[in-house]
Parts: sequence; C-alpha cells; structure tokens
Amino acid sequence: MTEHLSHAEKQLAALFSRRLGPRLKQCIALVEQGFEQNWPADVFHRVHQHIDMILRGAERFGYDSIAEALGGLQATINHAAEQLTTPEETEIQHFVEIITSYLENKNILPLPKISTSQHSTPVPTKTEEEEPDLPESLLARLTPSSEHPIYIVTSDSSIDSLSESLSLFGYQLHVFDHLGDAQAEITARRPQLMVMPLPESDDLAMVHEFIQSHHLRAVFYAPRDTLENRLKCVRAGGEDLFLTPLDDYQLLLYLDRIAAPINDDPLRALVVEDSKSQGTFCLRLLRKVGMEAEWIDRPELLLDTCRQFQPEVILMDMQLPGCNGLELAAVLRQFPETRTIPIIFVSAEAEHPHQSLSSVTGDTFIEKPISAEKLVSTVLHRAALFRQTREIRVRDELTCLPNYESFMQTLAASTSRAARDGVGFALLCFEIWQLDHIRTERGEAGANRVVQTLGHLLRHRTRCSDFVARIHDNRFAVILYDCTEADADRIARAINGLYRQGLHKFLTVAENLAWGIACLTGESAEALYRAALRRLQDHVERLRA
Repeated sequence: MTEHLSHAEKQLAALFSRRLGPRLKQCIALVEQGFEQNWPADVFHRVHQHIDMILRGAERFGYDSIAEALGGLQATINHAAEQLTTPEETEIQHFVEIITSYLENKNILPLPKISTSQHSTPVPTKTEEEEPDLPESLLARLTPSSEHPIYIVTSDSSIDSLSESLSLFGYQLHVFDHLGDAQAEITARRPQLMVMPLPESDDLAMVHEFIQSHHLRAVFYAPRDTLENRLKCVRAGGEDLFLTPLDDYQLLLYLDRIAAPINDDPLRALVVEDSKSQGTFCLRLLRKVGMEAEWIDRPELLLDTCRQFQPEVILMDMQLPGCNGLELAAVLRQFPETRTIPIIFVSAEAEHPHQSLSSVTGDTFIEKPISAEKLVSTVLHRAALFRQTREIRVRDELTCLPNYESFMQTLAASTSRAARDGVGFALLCFEIWQLDHIRTERGEAGANRVVQTLGHLLRHRTRCSDFVARIHDNRFAVILYDCTEADADRIARAINGLYRQGLHKFLTVAENLAWGIACLTGESAEALYRAALRRLQDHVERLRA
C-alpha cells in the first residue's frame, strides 16, 4: 500500500493507520448521536469534520473501501443538509455497515462511549490488539536519510568534513568534479540545493540556462565577497554567495531557511449563525473556495469550538439566542488564545449603531442579504492577514521554530483532540545544559550556534507529523504523537548523541542535554507541561550531582 510513497509520506501513512480505528469508531458514534438528538447543528458538523479528516487520508494512502463508504456517507448527509431535512437512517446504514465490518476485521470493536457534553474526557485505555504495527519504525527519522540531497561541484579534497556535518541533519552531499557530470543525476533526481563555484563572466549565460532548464535552486561560492561577485551570482541565476572555505554552519542555516515549512493548509473559518439555512449557505460557500469551515448555531459552543478548531476568522451573526454578536465578541477578547481572531459581523441593518466600534476593534460588518462575492473576499482577506501576522508573532527569531505561545496553544489543542479521538501523545522537553557557561566562554554568537544546532536536529530528526518548539532561552519542547514514554526516551537519547556529535568540533567538551518526558493520561495541557518540567528538573539535578 505504501511502497510508492516517500520516506516522509510513509511516516504520515503510519500515523494515519494508527489513528484510523479510533477515528472511525468516533465517526460511527457521532452518527448514532445525530439520530438520537435529531441532528442538531453541532453534531452535524462534528460528523462532517470527522468524515473530512478521515477521507483525505483514506484517499491518499489507499484505503479504497473506507474512502468509498465515507464518501457515500458524506454525500448522503450533505444532501439532507441542502434539503434542510435530517438524513434517513436506512440510507446511512449501508455505509455504516461497511465501516463496522472493517473495524470487526481489525478487531477494534466495540465502539467507545461518546459523551454528549462538550467537555474533554480522559483518553481511553488502549489494548495491544488495538494498535497495528507501524510500517516504519518510530525511530526511522533518527538515522541519516537521503531525503534531502545536496549536489556540490568541487575538486576540494576536504569536502568530506562538510559531508559528515550535513549528514547529521539529514542532508546527503553528492560531489561532482564538473557541472556536466551532475546532469544525469539531476535528471534522475532534482537536488534540494545546487552548490557551485562562481562562473567566469563568459559562462554566466550558460550556467543561468542550466539552472533555469533544470528548475534548480543554486548558490555559488567564491574566495571574495564583492559587489562584482554578487552581481555575477545574480546573473548566473544564483540565490546567494558563500565564501570559501565553505562553512558547514552557514550552509546549514541557509538550508534550513529555504526548507522552512510553509503553512499552506486551508484557511479556517468559523460561522456562528442560528439560522440553519444561512449557516449552511455560508458553510458551502466557504468550502467551495477551498476554506476549512465549521458552523455552530449556539453561543455556548463557541469557546470549546475555538479551542479545538482554532479558526483564523469568525463570521458572526449580530442576533443570536440569549446575546448579540458584540457581546459574544467581547467574551472572546477576554481569552489570550481568541483575543486577536478577526470577527466579521453579519447585520440585517444597513447602519448598525455599533458599526463605529469596528474602527477600534478591527472587526468588520457585512450587511444582509449577503453578497457571496463580498463574503468570500472579506473572509479570505481577513483570514490570510491573520495567519500572516500570527506566523511572525509565534515564531522564534533565532531558530525559526514555533515559540512558547504557539507551543502552549498547540499543546492545548492536542490535548483536546486526544480526548476526542482517543489517540495520546508524549511531551518531551529538552534543556541545553550550561548554556550560560557556553555564552561566557564563546560569546553570544557561540551560544546561538549551540541553540541553532539543537533546533536543526529536532526539526530534522523527529517525524514530520510531530511538533517542535523553542520555549525558552535554553529549552525546547517536542510533542510526539502516538508515542510511548519508552520510545520518547529512546528518541531523547538518540538526539543527545547526535547533539554531542554535531558540536564536537565547536566545543572541546559538549555537555549532555537534559530532558523530561510526560505522557497524556487525561490531565490538562498545563498539568502535562508541569509534569514534563518536573522530570526535566530531576534530570538537571542528576547532571549537577
């Protein structure tokens, strides 16, 4: 099923396989809940969200029968929503039976009990039979990988040192004596980066054509950094110029910058509307333009939905049961995690008496009846602007990793999802031992190099599905999804070994890292974080002793 996938995709397939059973069980239980409660809006859209979440992975990783059943289930429910009716139980039963049969064959029934409340519940205990073997080892990313090939044209015999340094971070260096020698390799597999000597003036056009025709990202190296050489670099199609001898640290910084993940996930919009016809209209319209959208019809669902869904814009009706939109917006402004989310109010009055507040809060008003074009353009613009500014705010400047604020929000959302889906995770916190001493001995630049080295390792040597953040001057945190405490400890030891190996040329004695691990057992995000920090402090005390 996964033979044709890349290394990173295989890890995503493994994670999807691990989560598929619990998510299918949750989906069926929500369908049953819908029939029991006559399909209220929140249950309808929780079902829709679950189907969407599973369907994309099922189609991507070859679970054809599940994808077909979920697609039919989704089409039936959507048709009922469009007709403003409830789905017929007989129409749903066929698709539910296919999913149930799959779960029975995998020996992962009975179904869990689903609470109808909106509060998080403890993660259910899983048995050995419920967890299928992973097609890839959990630690596969901790061994050198050829997923990131770098091609370099050079005859320098000292290149082995550079190759060794890059390999620690998952980059594989391929060396060629001449540019022509690399052409066959480039045709077979395009590198992440091409590193070449700065060409002479007569060869600039030829090299530029070579780079353009092969769609390469390229940098050049030269013995001097002058304006003339910089212009040659630009004219030859290069993105940057490095000085010789090549410094592995500077090259790593550049590689990490161009490889920094771009958040191209669909923009997320939340519709707060008590009218079923209006809510369904907005939902279909936003999804049609590629947004990930949810709809709630009761104000009391707003805070929990925001914590789980993390919307980037909220479309809110002014008149809601028990309150108005401005009052509800004021409640959102009381919480740090929802304080800055842009809100677009939908008002039936052309000149609403509170529209002047929009100049202060930055919120927007749209008049009913809603123009589809204006709605889409306004929602897309506000969501995209929010994401752009948030990405700047929640990233650590030195390592380009998420910062403490982003980490705590992700930890809270992960804890909530784990309670909902029955899939746990481990929290691993690292501390760079004696960073202040390194700062005294090597200066701020030396301390920065140590911090960036650990940031590189954690980014490249954890799974692409895990979450890595720099949470303090000398501390990092990793959320390892579907990971036991024993596996997390093995990962920590492997990272520690690679960290010491990566710094052995820079520091005479590279100190060990300290780490602490806590696994989710039903507590809050804050309690889990405190537990990991206690374990971390215990490790620090052992190192001091």
